[in-house]
Amino acid sequence: MLAQRRSLLASASRSFAAFQHCSRTIHTSLNTSKLPQPTLEMAHSMPLTPQELDNHTLITMSALGNLNARKEIVKRHIMSVDRIEYEEAVDKFELIEATNLDFQLLYALPYKIGIAIALTAGFTSFPLVFHLPTAEFFNNAYVTADVPEPKDIETALEVAGWTWNWMEPLLGQSTFFLLCLQFSRIQIEMLGFRPYTEYIKSRRAKRLAKSFPQYDAGVLMGFSKAVPLFDSKRKLL
Repeated sequence: MLAQRRSLLASASRSFAAFQHCSRTIHTSLNTSKLPQPTLEMAHSMPLTPQELDNHTLITMSALGNLNARKEIVKRHIMSVDRIEYEEAVDKFELIEATNLDFQLLYALPYKIGIAIALTAGFTSFPLVFHLPTAEFFNNAYVTADVPEPKDIETALEVAGWTWNWMEPLLGQSTFFLLCLQFSRIQIEMLGFRPYTEYIKSRRAKRLAKSFPQYDAGVLMGFSKAVPLFDSKRKLL
């Protein structure tokens, strides 16, 4: 057994030494070899904005979901259909972009209500559990449980031990309900159905395509779906 261990240690030492030698060889070759470097012409020709990219690159970036690429594709499509220059196409695109954000406050309302409810419930749970006056008010109004002796609720943790008798079912049931909602959403997505966000984006995209029938519906819908559901810079109803 001892001989086998020594053999394994020797084999491991030789393997590690060979690895170190290979690493040093590769590092030396990388330092000594002259790697290709960009030229000044290459640096000058590098595109910095989407309008400097060629059509094939824009199509590739658009397929990857890049919003700026899809915006530029819409602008060039407007140029091709209306036979106008880029500056005029940008003006028409701004109208399309504004139309796409119509009713955004209405579409975002369920999300804002959900955010308000979640934040309110989260912050309110602390005084309901740990704050004695708040706990006593809630108990008198909705629970009517027996109040412990004053010596048993002198600290915040002692108050929590009392309030947890009715807060545990409330918080536990809420957590379980949210977990069930999350699980059902996963199953809905696996079946191929669209959640609310995707449904609203698809509906908005179809509406935009109908508003500008002179342009390709696929181009407009692709742009619309890449735009966030709510843009805080534009408050349009």
